[in-house]
Amino acid sequence: MAATINSLPVELLFEIFSYLDYFGLKGCTRVNKAFNAIIKHSNFDKTLFRSTKILGIDDCVEKADFAFHPALQYIYYQAGLRPEMAFLMPAYVRENDHRVRCLLDQEVSNEQATSPAVSFVRVGLPCSPKYIEVRNINGISIRQLYQALCADNILDVDQRESFDFEDGLVIRGLTICNKGKRILLRLLVLRGNFDSPGSVHDWAWMYYDTL
Repeated sequence: MAATINSLPVELLFEIFSYLDYFGLKGCTRVNKAFNAIIKHSNFDKTLFRSTKILGIDDCVEKADFAFHPALQYIYYQAGLRPEMAFLMPAYVRENDHRVRCLLDQEVSNEQATSPAVSFVRVGLPCSPKYIEVRNINGISIRQLYQALCADNILDVDQRESFDFEDGLVIRGLTICNKGKRILLRLLVLRGNFDSPGSVHDWAWMYYDTL
């Protein structure tokens, strides 16, 4: 009888899965119950942004070991709009269609936004000098970051009145603003990256269904 991947020793499957990234592991969880059970092991917590280690406000962030959730690069959001207007692009879903999905309706929005997870951060927009503090002793999620970016007081009244929401600022991912290799968490500042709306980067995902 020909051997199949399901007949491989569990130890070997662990080794194989250790080479996969976030998207590869997520795909394998949908193959069968056996794969899903293996990937629930703590060995894959860091890759899947479900770390049980949560940095406290007095801890330090090591830039070299700090990572943003890969889904952040697939979220389409225009500054100043409501949280419900943050969308997950089809390239993240990896299905052969071009439907966008509300970020807040997707399970990924509840996953930790960073690795290691952090309990405190300040987040802002590139068009505003203001920052919103976000706190969660269980680790800050993607949902919380985007709710902070949507906060009513992150833009001044004058900015909101003059803001062109049709041609607004498109936020794509986040960047650490702080200098240095080691940052005290209480001082950590994240700022949304921006693209010009209508640029080739905004719509390239329509042509890469298998990303």
